[in-house]
Amino acid sequence: FGSLCFEKNAFVKTSLFIISIGAILFYYNFYSMQAMIPEENMPGGSFFNQGIRLGNSPNIKGFISLPPKWYSFVYWFVPGIVYCMFWTGSYFKLKEKQV
Repeated sequence: FGSLCFEKNAFVKTSLFIISIGAILFYYNFYSMQAMIPEENMPGGSFFNQGIRLGNSPNIKGFISLPPKWYSFVYWFVPGIVYCMFWTGSYFKLKEKQV
């Protein structure tokens, strides 16, 4: 897609575009979730929250916890996506040069 839109330095411009769109989505998600859950909910030492409290601090109504297999999903999914992104970027860069 980058080589169709940009004529020179397509890989660099496309990767900068994707990184900036990803940062915008990250911050939008962060602030929209902060608006939905006004309290700070710290992860507690893991990469993601293990659950979420329902209700305000004085009267907590309940606790929703994530399934136990969620950790194994994140453990394999994040490195797999990073690997696929780097491999795809390298492939298209080499194909652009036609090595």
